[in-house]
Amino acid sequence: VNEFFENSHAFDPEVFDRFVEWFAYHLNNFGFQWNWLDWMEYANPEPEPIAGDDEESKKNRAVMHRFRHLFAKGVIERCVRHSSYDFMMNQLPPEMRSLLSNKPEPHLEIVTDGLVESVKNTITGKSKLEMDQVKDELYKLTAEAEEKDRFVLLIKAVLSGSCKTFSHFDIIAERYLPLIHALSAASGEAGQRDAVRAALALWAGVPQHTCYYLGRMMMMQIVPSVVVLQVLLQNSPSVLVFRHTVEATETWECIRTILSRAISAASAANNRVTRAAYDASHATEGEEEQKIRDLEEAREQQKATTEHLETTVKVLFERLLSMYLNSCELVAQAENQDSVVDGT
Repeated sequence: VNEFFENSHAFDPEVFDRFVEWFAYHLNNFGFQWNWLDWMEYANPEPEPIAGDDEESKKNRAVMHRFRHLFAKGVIERCVRHSSYDFMMNQLPPEMRSLLSNKPEPHLEIVTDGLVESVKNTITGKSKLEMDQVKDELYKLTAEAEEKDRFVLLIKAVLSGSCKTFSHFDIIAERYLPLIHALSAASGEAGQRDAVRAALALWAGVPQHTCYYLGRMMMMQIVPSVVVLQVLLQNSPSVLVFRHTVEATETWECIRTILSRAISAASAANNRVTRAAYDASHATEGEEEQKIRDLEEAREQQKATTEHLETTVKVLFERLLSMYLNSCELVAQAENQDSVVDGT
């Protein structure tokens, strides 16, 4: 573990993440016993300056320090998932507690207002209404609003009403899923992006909850995975925001989930075509027509899942490239400003 920790800057990102997950799981099996003070100097994302260091040494030391900081932070975040926030707060020495993410509490003040509360009261508790009644009430409250605003309002109400446990979201969303799907389709990508932003704002700084709610919204086909990528990987207004985005656990966990699901779906579709082709080639005279139809359906699904995977990879690459180029521009602007200041 110590050898990996010391050389964490040299590992592939996927290997880095997997080792973080494994080590947190290992600690879970041994009561989270670890000499956390060994990592104390990496509680701060930036290293302490050392007198006499040249620029190259400073840069290399900063890179290694940053990766060790991310390793320690990632392990602690996943330990919280295996235990609880309060448990890890007590387990860590005070010098290391800055590595904990925010306490898993929703920022209801950001997504909740009078309209959201009104809609939430129609979909939760003993007074919850049937789907048609909720739709009528929603349209009464938003008579002059666009479809996009209705969709976002309903999603905010579902998110606000499901803060206590993860299962609350599943129960509420599944009860009104046909209405949610209809509003999502009518609102288009603009409304879907606002819905994703609402989930991110509600659970800002709480990776486990952010990943869960976005994952369920994609699984239930409330928002497309491509839209989630577009929101997660936006160009940043500053280098600090860019660094926060690319270092956030939820960013890469969501990306991994999106890619894994797209790859699994394409692989399953390919296997289905293989089986259907075999069955069609061995069908009897009475079975032949049905088996050919099954093969055509399998090929259509294969085409759809392959196109989805290609689109996902294309959007991911485009967004990451755009973010990188934007960050280079921001760095160049900052260096130019520093040069102007030094020149004056």
